[in-house]
Amino acid sequence: MRTRTIELPKKYLTLLFNSAKEFSSTLNLKDLLPKILENTKKILNCEAASVLLYDELSKELYFDVALGEKANELKEVRIPLGKGIAGKVAETLKSVIVNNVGNTTQHLKWVDLKTGFKTKSMIAVPLVFADRLLGVIEILNKRSGSGFFNSQDLKIIEALANVVAISIHNARTYENAITDPLTNLYNSGYVQRTITEILKSGVNTLIFAIIDIDYFKVYNDNNGHQAGNQAIKITAEVMRLTIREENSIYGRYGGEEFAIAFYDLPREKSIAIIEDVRRNIENTDYPGGKRQPLGKVTVSIGVSSYPDEGKNLESLVELADKRLYVAKKIGRNCVVFADN
Repeated sequence: MRTRTIELPKKYLTLLFNSAKEFSSTLNLKDLLPKILENTKKILNCEAASVLLYDELSKELYFDVALGEKANELKEVRIPLGKGIAGKVAETLKSVIVNNVGNTTQHLKWVDLKTGFKTKSMIAVPLVFADRLLGVIEILNKRSGSGFFNSQDLKIIEALANVVAISIHNARTYENAITDPLTNLYNSGYVQRTITEILKSGVNTLIFAIIDIDYFKVYNDNNGHQAGNQAIKITAEVMRLTIREENSIYGRYGGEEFAIAFYDLPREKSIAIIEDVRRNIENTDYPGGKRQPLGKVTVSIGVSSYPDEGKNLESLVELADKRLYVAKKIGRNCVVFADN
């Protein structure tokens, strides 16, 4: 019995140590959270685990990561603050152990009906950083012993929740530092740093493009500043839906300008995707777009290539900018990728 009593805390400490170590080495929570939850499931011997994040605008929890049977069914589920066990934990910022979940009126039975998963026992712990609610971590259905969670289980999840909350905060801080707040694309600084690093890494080729919304001042004058911001957001979404290549980096470059880079991709394919971006923007219905000089919102694009036309980012930007000017001069709504 003495050996068993020592063994469980060691497992818990190992989980905490490894989780803290892994969280401190990366800011990519999408890859890391599932791994941490999987380890938690194994050590606590439970059927399912999930992290719900808090949407401050809608005041709802949504499932960011869920592991276990029927986990995919939870993607569209949203839980209002104060509703259900997780919603109540989020509202009160107090952890709970609920064994015999079926006997409590707080349990949202419709979630089980939607997923086909039967919740029997649960630990729910708030994720809090600097008194700010970030979400809730849930552990469901203990398999061993009585099937009930105990105070020791709760302590390990509360300790783990502290690590997870700090990591979520750090990841969001980093994300805000590299993301343009209007479009949710990467910002100019991050795009430039990343392209510079790619060039230094020894890539064989890189195609760089600057995209500029045509007659943007006219659009703003006709439709107002808010509509102009909306046009920038729509353009960003078209880019997001069009550019699917992994070997790419793109973002807002400033004002109504965007930048794209494709690396170690055939030149013809890169140019074709850039042309797809231009065409898809041209075919998108923008509010007030028909009042534009060309009868719709369009973009002009200048392109340069490494290593043939530039050896560093500065030279690639300079040439792409010159070709963008040419695109504007010859009528706009086109891609210029060569001097002739």
